[in-house]
Amino acid sequence: LTDMPGDTWFEHIPKGTLVVLQARDNDPGEQYHSTEDILKRFPLSQVLYQGSKQFQDPETTYTRYMVIGSK
Repeated sequence: LTDMPGDTWFEHIPKGTLVVLQARDNDPGEQYHSTEDILKRFPLSQVLYQGSKQFQDPETTYTRYMVIGSK
């Protein structure tokens, strides 16, 4: 979601398609602070996995969130 502008691309994904959505909390654009933030913006009919992981780069620390499910 970090490099995907807008929501139009999501609208073109057919219902029933398996999707993997990832976002992070330090994105200079749209920021996400939980997997629920992702699901509010991009609702899925069935969630198979949701989780988060802390990362530390040389420049910064951040949390990446992932949701896997069917649209």
